[in-house]
Amino acid sequence: MRAFLIRHRETILMFLLGVIIFGALNLLMLQMNYDTWTNAKFGPYSAFHKGWELSGFDNTTYIAVATWRPLYIMMRHPLIMYFVYPMYEMNEYLQDQLHLNCSIFIVAAIWTHISTLAWLVLYRIMRKIISLSVGQSLLLCLFYFSFSHIMLATFAPDHMLLSMTLLLIMLYISAKAASKGKQLATWKSLLMCFLATGISTTNCVKIWLIDTMTMQGRITDRKWWSRLICHGLLYLIPLAFVGSLYWFQTETIFEQEANYSQSMDQNLKEKNPKKYERIAENSKKAKEQNTAKQISDSKWFQWTDFSLPLMPSVVENFFGEGFQLHEDYTLRDSHRANHRPDIVEYNHWYYYFVEGVIVLLLAIGIWCGRKERLMWMALSVFAFDCILHLGFRFALNDVYIMTAHWAFIIPIAVGYTMKSVSHCCVRKYSLMGVVALLTIWLWYHNLSLTYDFILNAQR
Repeated sequence: MRAFLIRHRETILMFLLGVIIFGALNLLMLQMNYDTWTNAKFGPYSAFHKGWELSGFDNTTYIAVATWRPLYIMMRHPLIMYFVYPMYEMNEYLQDQLHLNCSIFIVAAIWTHISTLAWLVLYRIMRKIISLSVGQSLLLCLFYFSFSHIMLATFAPDHMLLSMTLLLIMLYISAKAASKGKQLATWKSLLMCFLATGISTTNCVKIWLIDTMTMQGRITDRKWWSRLICHGLLYLIPLAFVGSLYWFQTETIFEQEANYSQSMDQNLKEKNPKKYERIAENSKKAKEQNTAKQISDSKWFQWTDFSLPLMPSVVENFFGEGFQLHEDYTLRDSHRANHRPDIVEYNHWYYYFVEGVIVLLLAIGIWCGRKERLMWMALSVFAFDCILHLGFRFALNDVYIMTAHWAFIIPIAVGYTMKSVSHCCVRKYSLMGVVALLTIWLWYHNLSLTYDFILNAQR
């Protein structure tokens, strides 16, 4: 036992630090509407919608853990209900024993452990793949989790944390295989595709892109392209499994939910026809407004929005709000009427300075790591999200909540910059000093605003 502790003391210490950090953040989240959300006498749907607002994140996981109703948009998250089911069973047992709705406690405990796993995987990427020192690796982990919508993802009951963790694991195992001159084992890539696609359908593209970067050979070689096509066809296997399970849900729990919704609508129509007509009219108007902003009337493009200006969205939302919260309309949801404009500007110039420094560090890091497989893996994921959100304008009005899907490229890029200047003490410690100052500022700014928001929300 002693030998094990000595051999793995670095990992154990990082694990304990992660549990402390993310445990504290999830304890903070428990303060939000605690009395209402834990009261087993309240209907879960109405209870969790009462007072819920957190920067556009959904609270669907809380409701699913309490009732296992399929309220997720299954086209985008086809298997997430299966991931939630064990939590639902646990809540059912605890609620019978304690007479409390324990959804928030269960989610907090699991999110703490998943966040700690993401923290450990990122740390191992810095230590084992980029070969940084303990201090540099720890600093970059703290830097990454200081970003506002990375920090929020570690305790918000949404799917962002699950996607981020799976993508980080895929980056690590793929880069580790590439460092040995090998391609990632097929069963690993297909398993990661199945799991990640089940959480969010676009993840299948990201997993494939990362996997492609591990393939040895030259792009100009025809055999390389043949292997790429044949290997890509294997991805139809996990996608077929995902599709089959999705179809099974539509025939079972979806059908039950549809019947339940129809009966509720019918009851409302009989008891209060005026209210029913008002809700139907508002729903119709909202749908028409959203359709007018879309690139196409197809349901696949229902989350696109071409009404927003691109550059302000990039500056204020894609990079800005993703890194540091705005003081105005802090953590408000842009989907709610009059709660937050789609574009919010910072009150002081130094917020843009901080954002500019982070983007500059990203650009320098991409150049410094341009010959590394890991850098190309992370860059491919980042490029895909840029095309998705900035090209097709997918979820552009609250694109900052998607930060966890791509922002891990930043600590990786900075890590390669640190590695490239490691021979010069002045440059090395100057860069670490800049990152440390950014980290301190971001933790203070984002955590203080989040703390105030949650404590005010529970009043």
